[in-house]
Amino acid sequence: MSLTTTFKICLLAVFLTSVKGSPPLKPFNPSVGIANDAVDDAKTQEEIFSFKDAKAPSGAFTLSKLNYTGCAPDQGEEIVNTIKKAQSHASAARKLLGTYPKGLLYTRWFGKFNPTVYGYALQSSSRLSKLPAQWQYKCQSECPKGRDNTRLSYIRVQQPNIFNVCPDFWLTNSTLDMRVFNLIQEGACFIEVLGASYIEHGRNESMKLAAANPIGAGMNSDNHAFFITSVPGERIQKIKSSL
Repeated sequence: MSLTTTFKICLLAVFLTSVKGSPPLKPFNPSVGIANDAVDDAKTQEEIFSFKDAKAPSGAFTLSKLNYTGCAPDQGEEIVNTIKKAQSHASAARKLLGTYPKGLLYTRWFGKFNPTVYGYALQSSSRLSKLPAQWQYKCQSECPKGRDNTRLSYIRVQQPNIFNVCPDFWLTNSTLDMRVFNLIQEGACFIEVLGASYIEHGRNESMKLAAANPIGAGMNSDNHAFFITSVPGERIQKIKSSL
């Protein structure tokens, strides 16, 4: 995990700076591979978890209610859209955790069921279903760069509730889904959400972390972002387990 000498910065996850380097900027599809996951030697009951089953935040949240500075009106609208979708994903994830606490997606991103880790997942999804609409969004003209010279946003834990939006956030290949993923990544690092950090980053490393160290996965921002953004519209397999 990268730290500056003055600030502890929660860095952009899929593209963040780390001692291991970071993958190149590319379109992000958080749902790839989830629907076809196999569960070895487990009898499963497949259920459809519909995104519409989860109560989305009120559509009354508009640009006029967004606390933002330094952003053009069209950028503010994009932030509003990102917030709404992120909160809806988180709301769906919260409902999923209550229905299938030991389901396939939980196991994929948080490993073998652990009550403490389950509590972390429930806390982050619950708080991310409401808090992003309350944060202040600051559009920055420039941001500290990662090793691959990209960063969509950043937060500083010493500055709670301030979400710094970087120019890379508006790149043409920074799709809404990528922005949503990034907002959840960074948001999980706020103390009032979870106080997560970066132990590992990227899809493969996050899955490996979940399998080897569920507690670590429970405090890794990427694992929460992958879990939350994988829920809506996916086929959820309820794993019958003695745990």
